[in-house]
Amino acid sequence: MARGSPTPSVSSQRSIQSAQKVAKAKARHRKEYEEQKVQLNALFQQIKEAQVHMKTSSQELRTSWADLAEELNSDSSTPPDRVSGCFFVTTWFSLTGNGGRKGLKTG
Repeated sequence: MARGSPTPSVSSQRSIQSAQKVAKAKARHRKEYEEQKVQLNALFQQIKEAQVHMKTSSQELRTSWADLAEELNSDSSTPPDRVSGCFFVTTWFSLTGNGGRKGLKTG
């Protein structure tokens, strides 16, 4: 072997390989972290949108119930169509209890 070109020792080759493995693992973990971060941000956005939708739906429901109460309190001789639906829902809940999840009440 020529004196001017030293060959790397076995231990230095292992340390280079180890450093390369560590660098690859760090890059892989960084990529996974970034992907999870994007997914988490997307979930947070969906949650925010769902909260806005729930608030809007809740307000619409309150308005609908207020409209229904106003119609029920009006002096019209024919009941509005929604009253029969309201009666059905009320009857269903009173018969089944808890929205029908536990079956009919027995006593």
